[in-house]
Amino acid sequence: MSTLCLRNCQRLIKCTICLTFGAAKKCRDLTMQINGQGRLQGIVTACARNRKVLLVIVLLLIVVLYMWPSWLTARIRPRYKVHPLDKCINEKLDNFQSAALEFDAIQYHSPLQEGENFYPAYIGNGKFGLSVNSENGIYLLLNRSHTLPVQFFPIVDVNIEGHEKKEAYVIDLKSGLVQRIQCFRKAPSACVSIVTQVYAHRRRPSILVQELRIQNPSPESTTVVDLHQIGASDWKGVLTQITPVKTNQAGKTMEYLVSAGKVPIPGSASEFVMLGIASSRLPETIPIKADSTVKYRVVTAVEYSSSTSQTGNSGLRKQMAQQAADSLTSALNIDGKKLRLEHTRIWNQMWQSGFSISYSMAPGMLNGPQINTTMYYVLSNVPASIHETGMTAFSKLELDNLLHFPDKCYTGHNTIQLPGSSLWARCNNELDVSRLASSWLITLEKQGCGSMVKAGTDGVLQAMILSFGALKFSNDHLEFGMMPKDLHRDYYFRRINYGNNTHVNISVIVGDDNKAVLFASLDRNDKVYFACDAGCLDPPVQLGKELTKFPVKQTEPFTAILYITADRQHMDDLKHVIHVKEIGEAPAHEHHVMALHRHGHAFGGLPTFFWMSIAFLIFTFHLFLFKMVINEYCQGGRSAAGRNRGYNM
Repeated sequence: MSTLCLRNCQRLIKCTICLTFGAAKKCRDLTMQINGQGRLQGIVTACARNRKVLLVIVLLLIVVLYMWPSWLTARIRPRYKVHPLDKCINEKLDNFQSAALEFDAIQYHSPLQEGENFYPAYIGNGKFGLSVNSENGIYLLLNRSHTLPVQFFPIVDVNIEGHEKKEAYVIDLKSGLVQRIQCFRKAPSACVSIVTQVYAHRRRPSILVQELRIQNPSPESTTVVDLHQIGASDWKGVLTQITPVKTNQAGKTMEYLVSAGKVPIPGSASEFVMLGIASSRLPETIPIKADSTVKYRVVTAVEYSSSTSQTGNSGLRKQMAQQAADSLTSALNIDGKKLRLEHTRIWNQMWQSGFSISYSMAPGMLNGPQINTTMYYVLSNVPASIHETGMTAFSKLELDNLLHFPDKCYTGHNTIQLPGSSLWARCNNELDVSRLASSWLITLEKQGCGSMVKAGTDGVLQAMILSFGALKFSNDHLEFGMMPKDLHRDYYFRRINYGNNTHVNISVIVGDDNKAVLFASLDRNDKVYFACDAGCLDPPVQLGKELTKFPVKQTEPFTAILYITADRQHMDDLKHVIHVKEIGEAPAHEHHVMALHRHGHAFGGLPTFFWMSIAFLIFTFHLFLFKMVINEYCQGGRSAAGRNRGYNM
């Protein structure tokens, strides 16, 4: 009896497998051999007939699981009522939407909303720096970055008492501007908006500008806006005085505050810098009439000496105070739009060279927002010496030579593959920004880019771009030193300086076959340039404005994957001095690696939840089918046993 049951169970399992894979006829043949075959064969036949129906149901469930988020969103969105404050904030943020999509601007609400990340709303110009959304004061340049704190608070805080408010911040990386957007609910559907724009001037490094734009759309009542201007606070030994000044703007006379005093150097018992700060004054309250918009500008000038330990410092104090007052007066006599345009032009000019990378959904990888903000924070701690006023023609020529003849920069491993290092640390305040800048600057200096760092922001930006791809200037050529196994994302290096009249573009594109390909071109050039791929065994190819394609090859031992030079003979000689044992085209990247970058998981284009749902449905279907067959078999066995017992009686 036990042997018969065992055989029947084996046949049942075979029958279940047959049903699963569609062999219904074979399954019927198996069921003919099982005791109680009549009822069991009936259920098997029913399952076979309904197999198509079950398949259709499963497919419909798959479609529903895959499509329900978009259907749900489409049904809910029209019912959602936007809060007036949210509408006010979003209207202002829409002006930066395209820049945010390109990662040229960072925007977030305060407090943060879901999916947003915090970035210090930092501004700086290599002479001083500060964060707009911080309770700390101003920071001066000490050693490599802005690390010397001063108890002076130049930002004017704007508020409307007794009204509900919301605010957001925008860091315009491309223009070097920070905006604070505030909306106050004045009436059930009317909101007063206050946009504060702040920048540390690039061409005039002593100048900090804060522009206020207050709009009251309410047609009925006047709104009173409170202005809180702190200035010097808990600054020991500071002397402050109020001085009137006459500007060229319609002959207006306004007052400004001049504060001057010592700032001790941390870690030193006697060293200090003498600091003078002059800042224009605003009234404590401003009435904003109904249906009107007003604009104000607050200009602050910062001047300080080099570190000193001299005892008699009254003369130095007066000198710094006078320099700050003169710088402020000069800036106030310049039209606000012109002053801002001077600043943004320099930032835009710096960003003509740059770096782009395809977005990766793999965890822990670097992407556009973190890369661009890191570059912005570092550049904000470096002076734009070539662009500053007062730069003589001879000094500018010296800096240009440092910039266009970069020696052996960059000699280290590519920095874009080090997401967990101090070079890509997340910043939460001004000191984090300073530490980040110091880490980058010392790395670039020690990896052969010291001369470029001395050239100021333009040189530092070029050096950072070179470090991203392990690009190195060496012995009359530029070489691309990234390893083929690291080329699993698209890279674009834009306008790399090669001499004083040549800009090189290098791209890495990963195709549908998961293989990387190189492209090179010239933005402009004053001579003929040539390029060759790894090993330089193939004849040199002349570069031009059109993209030139090169295969990615790997060598044993490892050598650069691309060489560029203006010396044809030098390139012909390279194949005789690059000694390798093996050379061949780099293999395609593994599918799961590319899927991880493109989709965030190794399962392909569909989300993980989709595949989990499919697995669950398959498991449930088999479990139900097996249970149904077992139940029918057991019922059939009991019925047959009952009939046999009745017959024997």
